[in-house]
Amino acid sequence: ESPKATPSKKAVAIKKADKIKAPKQPAAPAKKVATLPKRNAPTKASKANNEKTLDLCLILDCTASMYSWIQRSKDTLKDIIDQVKAENPTLKVRVSFVGYRDFGDGADQYSTMDFSENLDAVKSFISKQAASGGNDMPEDVQGGFHKALGMSWESDSIKSIFHIADAPRHGREMCDGHDRYPDGSPDGHKLQDQMRLLAAKQIHFTFVKVNEFCNKMIKLMQ
Repeated sequence: ESPKATPSKKAVAIKKADKIKAPKQPAAPAKKVATLPKRNAPTKASKANNEKTLDLCLILDCTASMYSWIQRSKDTLKDIIDQVKAENPTLKVRVSFVGYRDFGDGADQYSTMDFSENLDAVKSFISKQAASGGNDMPEDVQGGFHKALGMSWESDSIKSIFHIADAPRHGREMCDGHDRYPDGSPDGHKLQDQMRLLAAKQIHFTFVKVNEFCNKMIKLMQ
């Protein structure tokens, strides 16, 4: 049978990144526990199961404040790719990547790669990412989500997003520090609407917080 990856509206898992690493044992969504799509005990793969796709989108805050975490975060994402493939040998695994920064970072605001079955190519793309940009405390989280939602998700795939960040989205209710956009994203994207869309599309979501600055945003996500 295929993995049990159908999320509820509360399928948001949170993990504090004291030592970021890919979880060795997938677990049910729970606060402060990073999860990956689960699968049942091995069974004889049916033709339908062999044709099933697992779409995994990896999102990473690539701003300068992530400098001390960026290498560990990239290693974690690459480990997750390997784990998902190993845990789901009967599935076609496709992975995409969204690296986001902030408004004012020009062409470097986003670094994206659409879904690909060439997992080595995705890992190579992730390895090239560097921590740079960002001009205030919050970052363009909503822009990163917008890019992720715009990827070429298969309509009937098992869907999952894994997100690592150290800063909240723009908006005075999310940020206690300097925010150039206290009214929220100047692009008009609203995180609440995006989280509802994840639930509607049955996309399982896991967030890894590097510090405590994301706590208000996490409450909104849940």
